[in-house]
Amino acid sequence: MDVQKTMIPSCYLISQALGRQLPNAPSGLTESNLTDTSLSLTWSEVSYDEGIQHYEVYRDGTFMDIRVGTSFADSGLTPETPYSYQVVAVGENGVKSAMSEPLEVTTLASA
Repeated sequence: MDVQKTMIPSCYLISQALGRQLPNAPSGLTESNLTDTSLSLTWSEVSYDEGIQHYEVYRDGTFMDIRVGTSFADSGLTPETPYSYQVVAVGENGVKSAMSEPLEVTTLASA
């Protein structure tokens, strides 16, 4: 018998066991105010029956900050360096969404 193994995120399994729906992953990540050492991010607000408590912002897979709104400013970056940003929505009930699609950004050259 051929059995396939499928990886399922633990947050999904826990939420299903508790009968909870996951919030949708944030979408529409956009950068603005890009310089050689900083940038701003915005994303679309996630609608969730339980309400959204906050968003978690990740740069290159590393947690950066918790945001109550849908924007984040990052500074102290290295010129001409690629970065990848993702955002997770966290419901008022503590249930987390999947990570957003990554936004790839390269900082500008030093002036």
